[in-house]
Amino acid sequence: MKTKISLKYKIFAVIFFIQLTVISIFIYAFVKSFKEAKLTSAYEANANALSQIKSSVDSKIALLMEKIRSTTDLLEKNQLNSSGVLESLSQHNDKAVAGIYHYEVRSESPDLLQKIQHTDKAQFPDMTAYLSQLYKSSQAQFPFFWNFDWKGKAYTGLGFSLNYNLVINEQQSSKKHVFFFFFNKSELFSLRSANSISDIIVYNKLGQVLFAEGSMSAEGLSQFSKSSVFTTAVQNKNILQVSEQKINGQKFLVSVQAQPLGELVIATMISTEAAFQGVSQVYFDAAYLSVFSVLFSYLLATVLSSTITSPLMLLTKQMQNISKGQLDVEVEIKSHDEIGVLASNFKQMTLDLKASKADLQDLNRDLEQKVADRTKELEELTIKDPLTGAFNRRYYDQRVTEEIARSKRTGNPVGLLYLDIDHFKKYNDQNGHPEGDQLLINFVKVLKSAIRNSDYLCRLGGEEFCVITVDTPSEGVQLFAEKVRLAIYETDFKYGERQPMGRLSASIGVSLYPQFCSDPATLMKSADEALYKAKQGGRNQWVLAEKPMSSAVDEIIVDIHNGKKVS
Repeated sequence: MKTKISLKYKIFAVIFFIQLTVISIFIYAFVKSFKEAKLTSAYEANANALSQIKSSVDSKIALLMEKIRSTTDLLEKNQLNSSGVLESLSQHNDKAVAGIYHYEVRSESPDLLQKIQHTDKAQFPDMTAYLSQLYKSSQAQFPFFWNFDWKGKAYTGLGFSLNYNLVINEQQSSKKHVFFFFFNKSELFSLRSANSISDIIVYNKLGQVLFAEGSMSAEGLSQFSKSSVFTTAVQNKNILQVSEQKINGQKFLVSVQAQPLGELVIATMISTEAAFQGVSQVYFDAAYLSVFSVLFSYLLATVLSSTITSPLMLLTKQMQNISKGQLDVEVEIKSHDEIGVLASNFKQMTLDLKASKADLQDLNRDLEQKVADRTKELEELTIKDPLTGAFNRRYYDQRVTEEIARSKRTGNPVGLLYLDIDHFKKYNDQNGHPEGDQLLINFVKVLKSAIRNSDYLCRLGGEEFCVITVDTPSEGVQLFAEKVRLAIYETDFKYGERQPMGRLSASIGVSLYPQFCSDPATLMKSADEALYKAKQGGRNQWVLAEKPMSSAVDEIIVDIHNGKKVS
């Protein structure tokens, strides 16, 4: 005898299937949106923490290395004596710096370091033998960071070398300087994540851990330093990578970035479990909803089992349309019994589902817009100085390289104004650093009102700024320099009357490509030299760069070849 399935169970099966489909679609869309929001929040937390950490470390290390370059350059040009190098660094008030050692490498003994000068606050012993051995074994990795302990206190060391090719009395010679900085580790890496569930790790380029904050084990830290993500970060400096990584059997959402010189690799991590906290509760709620759906379907099937099947067939057709995502098709059943009620309820459910779908689409669009807006903000942070709103040093390096490349194609010159606020340290000492910061902000406003829309204003660090001009000849750049100088001098800055000259002023070094240089580096160098002469000449003035000796000799040779008299 063939078993027949009663109408009640058929109705129950159909209704349950439809409800399960609707619930599944809703839960899938909700969980997907929920996880995307959690994922975006976790990556934003990582990126924000990494950006704050990188900014903190850059302010203590990158600026220090840049000062070393400039002051040592002056030393080699006999424009600064040996004792002035450490003094010009102005690091005696920085709690992070515990000691600075300055050495020279003689060409006759390249493996030995000859000490020039040193200063320290931690009363280190004579470190020459130790640093010489470290230099001999690690000079290929310079700049190089490492950790060490002294008298029970943790320090982080930085080895940094500079090479110079000099021409003195038509004789070429080479010099190499080596600097070692000792940082108080707790001060250098005074880092705190804005999100308490983020781990923070700072490596050197060899994968050795310099600083770690979080719950990850030493084995996990070592495993990450050997990953392809770490290697890629070292090879592709200053590029932010975000990804999901499995470390020591646990999944993490990772953001990692190396500094431009590649001496530090900074990573922030959030465990996937912590990032997606709350998702499991959604699945439990879905299970409860499914159980309720089963009970409701059984009761409804019992009530409707005695009704005619024609309206059910129409409803079944509507269910099939819904399962295909067609929410605009409606079935009208004119009935006042239970089938009519079911049809009415089903119609309302379709409308609610349609509204829910529209709400989810709106939510996804809002989320995409927020992610796009946040991405734009993060891009702005990478090229803008957060205090003044001027472009930063990174953007300067990129822009001046592009403009010189364009100049090589078009023949149009590229100008550079290198500005330094006169007696800025005295202003800070008299009025305090908050007033100094406000002065920098107002200074940039004055510069922006004086330059053209086609010029680029950048803050190189401290009170040093530059303006890149394009397609402007030498005479125009000189007139522009005077316009900028006068605009600054005629502005009544707050407390300007306390300055040595009775007003706030600035010195400007002016250079042009290709008239005074051959590449971005020599453009900056020639402008810097002109700025130094402006300072030496009494400040509140601009000085045009001089042509390099090689260019001047070439012009004399051309004049001789053309039969001109050379004086």
